Amino acid sequence: MKPLQNLRAVGGRSLTVMACRSGVLLALLATLTFPALADEAKPTEAKPEKKSLPVTLDEGDADFSNWVNLSLGGASVDGNNGAFQQRVGLPANSVFGGVSDFHLEHSLTNKWLLKLDGHGLFDYHDYGLKLDLTREDRGFLRAGYSESRTYYNGSGGYLPGADLWLPLNDNELFLDRGSAWVEGGLTLPGWPTLRVKYTHDFRDGQKDSTIWGQVNTPYGVRGINSSFYNLDEKRDTIEGEITHKIGKTDLGLKLTYEMANRDNSLNLQQFPGTPNSYVTQKEGTESDLFNVHAWSSTWFDKKTVLSAGYGYTHLDTDLTGSRIYGDQFDPVYDPAVLRGPGYINLSGNSQLNQQVANLSFMFSPVKNVVIVPAVQIQYQEVDGVSLYQPFNPGVVSGINLGGIIIPDPNATGLVSTDTSRRQTTVAPRLEARYTGVTNWLFYVRGEWEVDDGDLSENSRPIDANVIAAPADTALSRTTDYQGFLQKYVVGANWYPTRKLTLAGQYYYQQRSRDYDNRVDSTPNDATSFNRYPAYLRSNDSFTHDANIRLTWRVLPNLTSVTRYDYQISTVETRADLLSTVESADLNTHILSQSLTWSPVDRLYLQGSISYVLDELTTPVSDSSATPGLVQDAQNDYWFATLGAGYALSQKTDVTADYSYYRADNYQSGNYQVSVPYGASAREHVVSVGLVQRISRNLRCSVRYAYFHSEDETSGGNNNFDAHVVSAGLQYRF
Repeated sequence: MKPLQNLRAVGGRSLTVMACRSGVLLALLATLTFPALADEAKPTEAKPEKKSLPVTLDEGDADFSNWVNLSLGGASVDGNNGAFQQRVGLPANSVFGGVSDFHLEHSLTNKWLLKLDGHGLFDYHDYGLKLDLTREDRGFLRAGYSESRTYYNGSGGYLPGADLWLPLNDNELFLDRGSAWVEGGLTLPGWPTLRVKYTHDFRDGQKDSTIWGQVNTPYGVRGINSSFYNLDEKRDTIEGEITHKIGKTDLGLKLTYEMANRDNSLNLQQFPGTPNSYVTQKEGTESDLFNVHAWSSTWFDKKTVLSAGYGYTHLDTDLTGSRIYGDQFDPVYDPAVLRGPGYINLSGNSQLNQQVANLSFMFSPVKNVVIVPAVQIQYQEVDGVSLYQPFNPGVVSGINLGGIIIPDPNATGLVSTDTSRRQTTVAPRLEARYTGVTNWLFYVRGEWEVDDGDLSENSRPIDANVIAAPADTALSRTTDYQGFLQKYVVGANWYPTRKLTLAGQYYYQQRSRDYDNRVDSTPNDATSFNRYPAYLRSNDSFTHDANIRLTWRVLPNLTSVTRYDYQISTVETRADLLSTVESADLNTHILSQSLTWSPVDRLYLQGSISYVLDELTTPVSDSSATPGLVQDAQNDYWFATLGAGYALSQKTDVTADYSYYRADNYQSGNYQVSVPYGASAREHVVSVGLVQRISRNLRCSVRYAYFHSEDETSGGNNNFDAHVVSAGLQYRF
């Protein structure tokens, strides 16, 4: 039986994808129809069924190297189907099942071993097939296909007071991800190892977005209207790799070429009920990437290793796009539609070149001391240009004659942009470990990173003497920036007895960035109506983090694991013509405890609890000038689990599990001035299972789970109750 988890696949596919899916189903059918194909197989390894904790021993499993697992299940949901599917990863109010797992291996002549693995679950949209033909002293040929589905919930925001909730008409969204690949390699003794691989990846479907549309409410305009992304992405990758060992040195070279195509769109509705309120923002890219990576490692002895690497990447990207209003999603542009600002005919190109070099040396100058100095140097340059036609109702493009705008029918209205960035990064690192004290391990590590770069951005109408629409498309900025990161880590592990382990760690991190805006067309004095983007002068963050972990085997059959983490972070920001202020303060406490107890051989008990206190405050949330406009970000919650398993007999096991989640961060009192945020939810999950071994190679199982979920943040609109029943059958041969 597959666990409850995020699943896979759908919709209009290419012939390649459909052929792969059909091949998976045919292979599964062949496995079930002709199990005798494995009669001559010579078992090479045992692969017993994975379990969280064994209750009974499956004697004789090592005699079988092949298996088929069948499963069938269904989910009944009362409440929000989209919320259930996103949380549990199962289709709501549906029956699902099929072959959850199969493995077939067969020894061929001349030491070749053939393996076939796969699964296929209908309405689960979970498919996979993998073929592996290997001979260790010759090479291998592998091919496979996998497809999975991830669910999303298009619910949008909720405004209390007005009891306003605007989900999508169909909030049961999903994305399908898949991959098909073929790989071959040569592993001849004494010769370089060669590997070549081709992979086709895709992602297709819809997912929710938090870029919500605006809506009129009794308290003013609020951005709570649900929105979603349409995604259609494909990527083809060709890889070639060669590795070889010469004496004590391992050498490697890898070439990668990647072609990607993305045709995505953001879809939202501004002020529902008004004309032409649908907004479609298309974002298309086509990219080609080339990467070469070379590396070497020389082992002078077990504690002395010199490693080096170099990589070069070139990325060429073409982009297209538009933002258009209409009476439905994906409308045709109509200049007569007078709504908010948008653009059409976006086209552009960007070029990225990046070089990265690494060098590290591990050595032991004295007994029980290991030191590892390392450095990474990176240089990156990015250049981009674009051309687009903006539009904004009420703004007229024309010729500027002494401050008077005369409409020009010959003006294109096009705006040209160009961007250029150069950055050099040097990142040294030093680590030391000491094991000279019995049952102790001490380590320290220092990491530094120095960035130096410059950024140039320009935007201008291409028509001479023409004011673009909107007028703020004219922009010129040149910024020099420097960054410095330092991180220091100290920790120790202590093993006082075989039953007790204590580990502790502390680190301090500081990141600083300074900006010198040498050219800025948006002045930052008090009279300016637009100070961005060249407004910040410095940004610094400081983090302290400490954690401790205690593992204690209290009794031979009782184990305890305790962990505590504490982190405090502050951010200081200085804007142009202003003094430095603390712009953010983050405090986090995480305490967790787990116990595992087997009072008798037939029984195990497990329990865990985690408690998290997480708060982010900003000056705006404490400001008396704007009370309630921005809230502190609270993410406090606790989570507890209980589990038990009991062997009724040598052939029958029963299990039971329970989990509870609680968060109470929702503060609804500011709905008259803003949108309340913060997660407040309560969830109970109860499950029971039974496994019955019918014979040495045949077993069956059944499982029931109940979910109860309450979501206060959505005003209860995402609440659900669900019953999930599943059964499985495993046959080993």
